[in-house]
Amino acid sequence: MLKWAGLILSLLIVTAWIGSLFWAVYYTRRGSYVDGRHWRLCTTCGLSFAGGCLSHFGESGPKNTSGVTGYWQFGPGYVGQQTWMPHFEQAFFGFYLSVPLWIPLLLVVVPTVFLFRHERMYPGHCCQRCGYDLTGNTSGVCPECGQALLQSWVRTPDSATL
Repeated sequence: MLKWAGLILSLLIVTAWIGSLFWAVYYTRRGSYVDGRHWRLCTTCGLSFAGGCLSHFGESGPKNTSGVTGYWQFGPGYVGQQTWMPHFEQAFFGFYLSVPLWIPLLLVVVPTVFLFRHERMYPGHCCQRCGYDLTGNTSGVCPECGQALLQSWVRTPDSATL
């Protein structure tokens, strides 16, 4: 079950990466706060998905914001402006963090490949390491890969008689 979840998540990340090359998606959360007698608007955080990256920015504004609202924006992306390395920037207004989508893809694909390979089972008369057919093997060693075989896999001349 976990290997299929990893496969689906990998396909979603690849689809998102391809889509982010042509379209940009932004989510921004805004709040307001009182500065003396005036209400001021401040961006509290935002998330963008463009150019093959997932980016987050945050503003170090006042913590006592009220009336927080969030909205989505969609638009054409910047074709040809992919970012391949993670980027973190500390600025006066807050911070900016950008993570290329190949990093989460790698973190999902590698364990998924191992799960698929681990669950690959060969029939009982085959070597469980390489899949070589061991019918008639009496040596106790796979001639293909050199794997020492379990006693139950080896057919001795006594057990081979019909």
